[in-house]
Amino acid sequence: MKDILSDIRTKIKNGCYKNEEHVRLSLVARILQKLGWNLSLILAKKLKSEIKVEFCWRVKDGAAYPCQEGILSWKP
Repeated sequence: MKDILSDIRTKIKNGCYKNEEHVRLSLVARILQKLGWNLSLILAKKLKSEIKVEFCWRVKDGAAYPCQEGILSWKP
């Protein structure tokens, strides 16, 4: 997690983000990706915020639905 935050700080310093919303979305997306769905859902519930994740199953041994897309979502 520290490496993600460090990378985001560096990108902010280097002017890689267009505006504050771009920073927020990048930060949230990367942290949620690292946390995974279960912890992301807990965080969304605590913040009373909607969460929606669109994903694609990887092509690998044991994948439930290789190459298929799915959606996980929750609304307060």
